[in-house]
Amino acid sequence: MGAEITANPIAVTKKDFGFDESEFENIKEPDSVLFTVVEDERVYGYVHAAKSWNNMVEVRFIVLDVSIRGHGYGRKLLDKVVEWARQLGVAGIRLESQSNNVAACYFYRQYGFKFGGYDEYLYKGIAQNKDETAFFWYYMLG
Repeated sequence: MGAEITANPIAVTKKDFGFDESEFENIKEPDSVLFTVVEDERVYGYVHAAKSWNNMVEVRFIVLDVSIRGHGYGRKLLDKVVEWARQLGVAGIRLESQSNNVAACYFYRQYGFKFGGYDEYLYKGIAQNKDETAFFWYYMLG
């Protein structure tokens, strides 16, 4: 086949997601969970996940303070999500990353997630993120 594959480089940017309490407004919805990494009453990381319409768990946010990255906490948080998803009896887990977050993509793949597709238009309406592509990852349980 004569298809050509091209790469379009984009600038790597550092995002600061911080810990925005408004992200937790819907945390009390049915079939939703929040796991945290806490030490001395300080939150260093969290994962928020919820059962989705398609019999999967959607990881909505996974955030780690830069000071604890690379020490296994991301894996421990995802382990908790996998355990919870198995208890729900869902087919798998879905999450999204972005094309400029290479470290996250490597982490999800190393954990066992499979690349499921991309959407190059998802962020086009946000000026500062218009060059990003959304990547979708799946961890099947069956």
